[in-house]
Amino acid sequence: MAHCNTIFHQMLKLIPRHHFAKLEAEHGTGRKARTFTRWSQLVHLISMQLTARVSLRDGISSLKARIKSLYHLGVKPGARSTFSDANNGRPASFLPPFSPTCISAVWPMLLVTSSSSKTSFTA
Repeated sequence: MAHCNTIFHQMLKLIPRHHFAKLEAEHGTGRKARTFTRWSQLVHLISMQLTARVSLRDGISSLKARIKSLYHLGVKPGARSTFSDANNGRPASFLPPFSPTCISAVWPMLLVTSSSSKTSFTA
């Protein structure tokens, strides 16, 4: 059976994993994650945001329904309590330094899209 990447997988390819790993080491809690890695947490958060999930239970159940696509993203589905513990225990100071990297990866595509639709974005 042929494998075809999902649009979500293509979006995650834009995130530079080497920069992500460097920031993960800098902002770590001192302990290595056993099963639910910071990458898994980020993929879960992005997926819940893009699909407009209204609750943690709803978000986790929707991700568990797509186990095969999570496998191809290098992510294992986490339990609700594991995800909640990760959000509470890991410092949020990790995300602000990572945001400019994500924006700079996507910005050129926004400019191309905006020029074709005659809409302008300002920085």
